[in-house]
Amino acid sequence: MDRRALRGVAAALPAAGVFLLASRLPCRAAAEDALGVAEEAVQVRPIYLGPALNFTGPTDAFPNVLASPVAAPLRDLPQIPAPAAAENPREAAGVPAQSEAAAVPAAYAASAVSAEAERTESLRPAGPRAAELGRLGKISGRISGWLKPGASGDSLAAQSAAEFDAPLAPDDRRFLEDVSRRSFRYFLEQADKKTGLVADRAPRAGGLGLRKKSGRAASVAATGFGLSALSVGAKRGWIPRRKALARARKTLKFLAANAAQERGWFYHFLDARTGARAWNSEVSSIDTALLLAGAMTAKQFFGDAEISRLADEIYARVDFPWMLNGSPNLLSMGWTPEQGFIPARWDTYSEHMVLCLLAMGSPTRPIPASAWDAWARPEVRAGGQAFIAGTAPLFIHQYSHAYVDFRGKKDRRGLDYFENSVKATLAQRRVMSELGQDPSGKYAGWSKDIWGLTSSDDGKGGYAAWGAPPLEGPIDGTVVPSAPGGSLMFTPKESSAALRAMRKRYPKTYGRYGFADSFHPATGRVNNDVLGIDAGITLLSAANLAGGDVWESFMKNPEIIRAMKAAGFKTSGR
Repeated sequence: MDRRALRGVAAALPAAGVFLLASRLPCRAAAEDALGVAEEAVQVRPIYLGPALNFTGPTDAFPNVLASPVAAPLRDLPQIPAPAAAENPREAAGVPAQSEAAAVPAAYAASAVSAEAERTESLRPAGPRAAELGRLGKISGRISGWLKPGASGDSLAAQSAAEFDAPLAPDDRRFLEDVSRRSFRYFLEQADKKTGLVADRAPRAGGLGLRKKSGRAASVAATGFGLSALSVGAKRGWIPRRKALARARKTLKFLAANAAQERGWFYHFLDARTGARAWNSEVSSIDTALLLAGAMTAKQFFGDAEISRLADEIYARVDFPWMLNGSPNLLSMGWTPEQGFIPARWDTYSEHMVLCLLAMGSPTRPIPASAWDAWARPEVRAGGQAFIAGTAPLFIHQYSHAYVDFRGKKDRRGLDYFENSVKATLAQRRVMSELGQDPSGKYAGWSKDIWGLTSSDDGKGGYAAWGAPPLEGPIDGTVVPSAPGGSLMFTPKESSAALRAMRKRYPKTYGRYGFADSFHPATGRVNNDVLGIDAGITLLSAANLAGGDVWESFMKNPEIIRAMKAAGFKTSGR
């Protein structure tokens, strides 16, 4: 069927029929072509449905579509078999199985429509087309399960989307869609129009981010999350692809030519307008890695020659051995022109796994493969779980996983880092729930649905690296929404329930860009700001839960596959 025929069929069919058309085409490329024609002809932007909605077949769901005269070209096309069911990773981890009524799926359906009236640069059909998309929420993964990133070819490449048992309840779909849209809005509105650099923080009600004499400060890590957010937004139809592509080009062009850096390593904070070093910040190895991960995600998602050239240039110029500072295997946390290298190194399990893999896979200046085994992996036993952790803030279990698809893989030590993050999250939830019953009242408000502790503002004008378990930092009863938000990809049921409870019981925490950085259930204090890294990890985790969006793109980079092989990763039989 050529594009002219596709256009005619797509124009005549209801939105549901467009997706059925895609489900019956003989190859992925043809199906994607059909969806593209649908977008042009019907003015409906198809939304990735995800792999696990348990569809029983197009003729069962939409008999009238195929009976229509204009659908005659569809009736002779072969049907695509649904993908085989996968093992439940929660059961593999020893976590009790969820009931179908309570479980959370791997996808939000196309019916998810934001509860808010405000709009970003999104396409939202109205009238009959909106009704059609609503009905599409009942369609399952025969189409999307087939179009999802396959596990064929290299066994360490991006696998299927998150694999959980049952569909998400409609209310949960709508809620997580709203959280994701609001988080995405942060990166639309808080990226500098000329440079693309993303503000470190912004008022939760909206408006310009934090200002200092040195200018508006941008976060290099938030900018990396922003590049990834553009791919998520473009795929989900929240921003036209051409606009997202243009933003990514602009950001990468500025980073390559104008942003302050040392031997390819970027400063933690930059002036959003000029790219100069801000706040006397350090050259940060982990923040640079998160930026590189965002650039490499954009490269693979957009498939644009200029974006690819710029992302490769930025990655290739990073001098990874220089950051070893004389160590054979352990990278330094950073460097300043005034003091030289920071004494602290990445010597213990933390958020640096993506940094280590990028360094090992560098096409120009790699570090030895032995670097993967050089850092310590201390075990923590708490909250009914045993897991490895170098420190207590939950983000250390999240940031690398936003990009690297560790599911179903073990390194040569036999460690499954994805399941490790599942366990760390469940342990924190249990510990905080138990502390919420403490007679002293110090942790009043903490419960199985109000939990989450990771580095955040402390409510006193400072920043606290707190977490649990074990309790670390000046714990005062604060809750940090990005902790469960960043763990949506690990514990969808528990994390989504926590976020919904926060919005319901503490509505002031939820604003234009999603959740505030932190709040105190007992005192009612709500942080005035949203941090870019909070919005970023929540959005990317939700996107990976929904359809493996970020994993799919990032894991196409051969440098990462090469590094994981060097670290001894193998699929673990899932």
